[in-house]
Amino acid sequence: MIIQSVQRATDIISLFCRSPQRLGVTEIAAALGLNKGTAWGLVTTLEQQGFLQQDPDTRKYGVGPRLFELGMIYIGNLEINVKGARLAQNLAARTGLTARIGIFDNGAVLITHLAVPRSEDYLSHQIGPRTPAYCSAIGKAILAHMAPAELGDYLRTVELVALTKSTITNRAALRKDIEEARERGYAIAREEMIPGLAALGAPVYGRNRRLVGALSISETPETVLGKRLQKLGYELTRAAADISREMGYSLG
Repeated sequence: MIIQSVQRATDIISLFCRSPQRLGVTEIAAALGLNKGTAWGLVTTLEQQGFLQQDPDTRKYGVGPRLFELGMIYIGNLEINVKGARLAQNLAARTGLTARIGIFDNGAVLITHLAVPRSEDYLSHQIGPRTPAYCSAIGKAILAHMAPAELGDYLRTVELVALTKSTITNRAALRKDIEEARERGYAIAREEMIPGLAALGAPVYGRNRRLVGALSISETPETVLGKRLQKLGYELTRAAADISREMGYSLG
């Protein structure tokens, strides 16, 4: 049974997952097909409970502190973070690259942990919490090891938006790239999401050989795709295998 008022409230909160911008009541109502009075009542309630916060100058709304609190609890208790954070940090330290852990959620990758090798790494904060799977190494690592039917559904329905001049927007070419990643053991993203950023991604498994997420490392194309590529690929896949073992994965 679906309770309509609860669904509408969660739909409002979900709007802010798709857009980091602040939204007014009129914009929220239009986006969800609600009348303005209904939207105002829901938004006001969410604000009073701390899930939304109003900017006093623009009178528009953004996410509130309660959502931040819940998010921190979620990522702090997520098993792949608990088991993989130390190993991701070790990988970042060994390679000098930024390491990320992510999980697949609603057709995209949710970045759940960031390990930075040095505090001045300016590239580490240019990737948001949710990234497209088709143009990121961490996403393609997950896609490469999905069940064939699930991958087929994704490739048929995903909108391939060109985020950079290097983004793969041809479905046949993307499938070939994913197949190569499966054979290689790790995926490669060549400035496909952010200009000046290249990355490698490898899958992470859990109990019952279930695909649970992925691990990536990223830096400039010269650093990632140069003469260290094979060595970095080895370090990445070794770390991903270590996290998988911590997660209960076994070949036996």
